[in-house]
This record gives sequence, C-alpha cells and structure tokens, in this order.
Amino acid sequence: MAATSTAQCAKCEKGCGILTCDRCLEKFCRGCFNDHRQGLSKQLDNVVYEHDMFKQHLETPNENISHRLLKQIDKWKKDFISKINQLADQYRTVHEDFLDQAKDGNL
Repeated sequence: MAATSTAQCAKCEKGCGILTCDRCLEKFCRGCFNDHRQGLSKQLDNVVYEHDMFKQHLETPNENISHRLLKQIDKWKKDFISKINQLADQYRTVHEDFLDQAKDGNL
C-alpha cells in the first residue's frame, strides 16, 4: 500500500507537499517548488546584478566629479596667472618710475 503525503504545500495549500526547500525548509508540491526555485533564482540574479553595478561604480571614476575638478583646476590656473600678471605689471611700473627718477637725478 502506498503512503499518502499529509504535508501541505506552503504555496497552494494542497495536501501534496513532497519537496522541501533547503533554504526556507518549507514543503511544496512539484509545480509550486519549481515556481519557488525560479523566484529564488531571480532574487540571486538581482543580487549579482546589483553587486556588479556597485563594483563598477566603485571602480569607475565619476565623470561628473572628474569634470568638476578639472574645471576647478582650470579656474585656479586662470586666477593665479591673472594675479601674477597684475603683480608683474605693478612692479614693472614701480621699477620704471624708479629708473626715471634715477635718470632725472631725483634720487
């Protein structure tokens, strides 16, 4: 005489729960077990995808940040060149005035 299964399927609640999921330890009928396994497979695929995207994000420098930093460096360069030019013009004028006074004998 064949033994009948009295365990219920965790999903459809029929009295034919013949397979047990090692992960959640619930019993399923064959059809629900396959659906459950497919759902777990999709979850794993999502975790792997998110892992890959996160890893790529960490390994690839952010172009926006890089672009902003390069623009900031260019701005600093222009500002410093402008200040150097101003000081050079200022000291050139002072030096020319000094030379003119020396020529005129006012020193």
